[in-house]
Order: sequence, then C-alpha cells, then structure tokens
Amino acid sequence: MSASATSTQNGQFTPFSIPNFKKLFNFSRARQYMSEMDIRQIHEAIEEKDMVLLEKLYDVLLQEQMTDEEAIRTFVMAKNKILDDLAIKTMSIEKQFIELPRKEATAKIEKKEQKNAEDILKNL
Repeated sequence: MSASATSTQNGQFTPFSIPNFKKLFNFSRARQYMSEMDIRQIHEAIEEKDMVLLEKLYDVLLQEQMTDEEAIRTFVMAKNKILDDLAIKTMSIEKQFIELPRKEATAKIEKKEQKNAEDILKNL
C-alpha cells in the first residue's frame, strides 16, 4: 500500500489526510501498546505536519485495520458456518423425533389393518 493509499472502511476509500490519520490512530490497537514517548512523538509529527512520517504510519495503520477486518470476516464466516451446521443437525434430530414416532404409529396401524383384512378374508 503506497503513501497515497486509501483505507477500505465500509467499502469506501478514505485518502490520507491528517484528520483521517488521527481517526485511524485513535482507534488503532497499536496505540495501546505504544509508550507515552511514542505517542508524544506522533503528536509532534502531527503538529509539525511531518507528512512523510505520518503517511508511512498511516500505511501501517491501514494494514493493521485491513488485517483486523479480515480476521473479523474470517471469524464471522466460521461462526456462521458452525451455526448453520448446528441448525441443520438440530433440524435433523427434530425430524427424527417427530417422524420416527409417526412412522411407528403408521406401521402399527397398517399392520393392524392388514391383520383385520386377513381376518375378514378368513371369515369369508
């Protein structure tokens, strides 16, 4: 991703700018692991409008954001597949418990009807 690269937030492209950098930086996971000195240096770069440094940092933050978004997408897809598989399995089990007694009852009725028919034929 180049210095003039853009982020994909909600499918929209966001070009590099100091306000976009600040927003991305403030919500970045990386920020929570930075020392106060590192954060102070970034704020100084913003005040001094050190565009070269800020654009490089922006690219790193964009990469972090894209990695996080991909991890979330992968997690959601895996979770949805598990939930879909569970729903299918649940429906299968429900179907077994609903249909099995019905099949058994139908088989008993058919067997009784067949016995009654045989008895009628014997009595003729």
